[in-house]
Amino acid sequence: ELKTLIVTNKKSSDSNYALLIKSDEKMDMKIVKNIVKSSSNRLSVMSEKKLFQVTGKKPGEVCPLLLDK
Repeated sequence: ELKTLIVTNKKSSDSNYALLIKSDEKMDMKIVKNIVKSSSNRLSVMSEKKLFQVTGKKPGEVCPLLLDK
């Protein structure tokens, strides 16, 4: 089983990433930073409010295959 986590760069509103991870695993932000090649230390999981603004979905409803960007 997988879960989708949306990670955002707090310094740039257009830097959002959809990540798929196993539902029983935790995300290591250092690894994420290397994957997205970000030099920013401001990466974080997108807030529920911003997630709804960007996707129109609530946590648990986001499917990365249906995201526009």
